Amino acid sequence: LLPPAAMTSFPAICWSGEPGRVMAALAGGADVNESIDGHTGLMVAALENLEPVVEVLLQQPGLEVNLVDVYDKTALHWASSRGHLGVVRRLLDHPGMACLNYKNKDGETPIMTVLRLGEMDVAKELLLKLELDTGARNKEGDDLNAIARLGGNLEAWVKVKEEAKEVFKEQIKEYKEICNKAEK
Repeated sequence: LLPPAAMTSFPAICWSGEPGRVMAALAGGADVNESIDGHTGLMVAALENLEPVVEVLLQQPGLEVNLVDVYDKTALHWASSRGHLGVVRRLLDHPGMACLNYKNKDGETPIMTVLRLGEMDVAKELLLKLELDTGARNKEGDDLNAIARLGGNLEAWVKVKEEAKEVFKEQIKEYKEICNKAEK
């Protein structure tokens, strides 16, 4: 339970899941980056899969999408770890997103966490980002394949990598077609 003073905090308003309340609070001067116990409204909304609230927050010009909590987790870590694919997509599309490879206190990036937990739809979405460090290792020195294997998800991870490879091939083909048209 939140302490009484925290019940009116901006993160608690975000936790309500009501975009109208969030917009009203922001219009009334609420700080979009306010945190309670290190958790911002964006982190709360990402954790709870409150996609309409996430959407409102991501439209705010002062939003700092890469903030970390007391566990060094970002909103992307929280949404990824819970398998909230829609929220993950929205976060990844934000122009300020820069924490794709950020390691939390456990030494895990968001992709490491999803491979351990078996959230393969999210793993594929993260893998499709060119900025993803596929050579990253956790505190124990495990690479992504080892983490997937330890989580019992290696076979699914191999399949995700093959699917991503096909997506990249299609994107390259489309790019070449666009270049060829431009040359004519």
